[in-house]
Amino acid sequence: MDQAGHPLRSDRRLQSRLWEADDALIAGETLFVDSRETTLGHIEELDIPIARNVMTADNVWADFYDLVSGTAPGQTSESEITAFKNGGGAHLALIIARYLSGLAGA
Repeated sequence: MDQAGHPLRSDRRLQSRLWEADDALIAGETLFVDSRETTLGHIEELDIPIARNVMTADNVWADFYDLVSGTAPGQTSESEITAFKNGGGAHLALIIARYLSGLAGA
């Protein structure tokens, strides 16, 4: 569900390509990426909403480099909704998800 309670549409097709995240998710949450260099201008989940003026590159709050260096905070409140988009292989998303699940005690 997005912030407004609408279901996310993982089956949406645009330009005959399957993409993983709805515009509402990408533009409406605090957005983190693994690397701006491998996401902005390289993946449809960001490029399509930018091209449609739903968001700008400035909607990307931080990448791993910002987080590790301390130039940007992570989640700033319990109520803040965050989204993460990885521009690399799917194995990176799985590794991160498993790590975060362990932190959450899941």
